[in-house]
Amino acid sequence: MQKDTGYKCKLDECIDDILNREKDMAPERKLTFGQRVATVVCKFLGEWPYFYILIIGTLIYMYIGQTTKIDPYPFIFFTLLLSEFALIQNLFLQMSSNLIMGQLIWTIDQIFENSKRHDISMMLLHEKSDILNKKIECILEYLKEENKN
Repeated sequence: MQKDTGYKCKLDECIDDILNREKDMAPERKLTFGQRVATVVCKFLGEWPYFYILIIGTLIYMYIGQTTKIDPYPFIFFTLLLSEFALIQNLFLQMSSNLIMGQLIWTIDQIFENSKRHDISMMLLHEKSDILNKKIECILEYLKEENKN
């Protein structure tokens, strides 16, 4: 049993050509400053070091608030700080999710366009195969008639 390596190479080349064509179709999208900042901040906000820093900062603030009597009501100020921090964090998360949603919508649009192109090409192939089948049937009928005569 021999392997048809030439066919596989041609198939791989075709697949590479298709993938490169898809990459070339993707427009270069420039991110704004706010989108870049939101992306960097959201990458940090989703990592474990962020949660460790938040927990350690909370414990340090609670310890300082209990041991020193600088602020008689430290937890009220702490609640205000956490609320403000949550507000700012939400803004960055919203900007990043909007950016990701825009990228997903663009990708879905590209998939839809590719699907339409492939559907049209498949319809054309079916039409061509139907024409070839009719021609073959005509040739077979002609040959049958010739054999009878």
